[in-house]
Amino acid sequence: MKKSRKTGQFDRSCSRKYGHLKRLKVVLIAIAFILLLLLLWPGDCSSQQKEMLDHMCEQWANGFLVGSVCSAVCDGLYYSCNPFYSDDMEVRLTMNKTHNLLSTLQPTTMKEYVSAMKPFLSTQVSTDHETIAYRLFDIADNDGDGQISVDEGVYFSYLLNDKSLFHYALFTDSEFFPIFHGTCGFGYGIQPAGQTLGSVLLERGMFSKIVPTRLSLTYPRWDQRLLLFFSLIEFYYELKEFDLGGQFHFCGSLLDDIGVDDDLNPQVIHPVAVVSKETLRRSVATRSCHSNDDCSLDSCQTKCVDGQCSTDIVRPMLVDLCPLMFKHLYNNQKMDFYVELKWLVLDCMRLPERDNRDLAENLLLIELKRLLWTNIQHYD
Repeated sequence: MKKSRKTGQFDRSCSRKYGHLKRLKVVLIAIAFILLLLLLWPGDCSSQQKEMLDHMCEQWANGFLVGSVCSAVCDGLYYSCNPFYSDDMEVRLTMNKTHNLLSTLQPTTMKEYVSAMKPFLSTQVSTDHETIAYRLFDIADNDGDGQISVDEGVYFSYLLNDKSLFHYALFTDSEFFPIFHGTCGFGYGIQPAGQTLGSVLLERGMFSKIVPTRLSLTYPRWDQRLLLFFSLIEFYYELKEFDLGGQFHFCGSLLDDIGVDDDLNPQVIHPVAVVSKETLRRSVATRSCHSNDDCSLDSCQTKCVDGQCSTDIVRPMLVDLCPLMFKHLYNNQKMDFYVELKWLVLDCMRLPERDNRDLAENLLLIELKRLLWTNIQHYD
């Protein structure tokens, strides 16, 4: 059947419109891709920072600077001054100096260094200043000659500006902190952080409010979630009983400041979320208050005593962890477990109101670990 003139014109018009839409779609995809690249691509160094990096890497190339991550830092110069990845490690550069602890014109011995560090460490932790100073000395003394050269002292003053470095030195033996690979000048390398806990549990992300967790292919199995939450309780217990520098508390966001590696082991992404009692004393205990609500540091809350904030934590990380655990450990095949967990979570939520909180918290931790570990062992 022969098409009419009007029908042919209509077809050509539709074809042209469809072609325009197709080209527009390709252009929009290309623009989106370019914007994504710009968003993810690190910013360039300033001319001053580039000059500093060139000088540092020239020192390394000529044998005047030693560092376990110098190859990664200097080979990655074409990236940026922001954190970047090289050889399965995250490289961070600290380009601003605020500390001036070792600005001497001669090498610093271990004894002189420990003496110089004590005033600085007294503002960071409550105890063990000398032991921690020796750990930092080992980081600063890159060539291992038992003293810190003028250049090593200058570079380490830059590194101390990054508060995370202090935590990596302090928690170097902890499985809950990324592996510290070492330094090179004002750069250092750590094990790359995994996904955030919020992403793994589908509490964060584009589809977190749309796709039910049971339909997601990436949502961990129930036994994997058991192990994950058991590890998080272990992390809380480690901070509570940490024996170097005094007691520590996690005052960050569980969903955003805790990462999870490929084996679902939790690790701290932002170490500054781990706060010492000394930090609480300096930043919270100086405040006047009417109630505990006036004594908050991020997610932590201390007790208001006679109109003055104290360092006694009344809202620990456990209060945030318990409801998250209750939400993600539901299993209609394990209702006995879930009922027992419910009562423990209720006890957990009442912790801020307890007068004998330390005793109640210790007993609660024992019961939570027992319940989770029993179900991990007998999971089928």
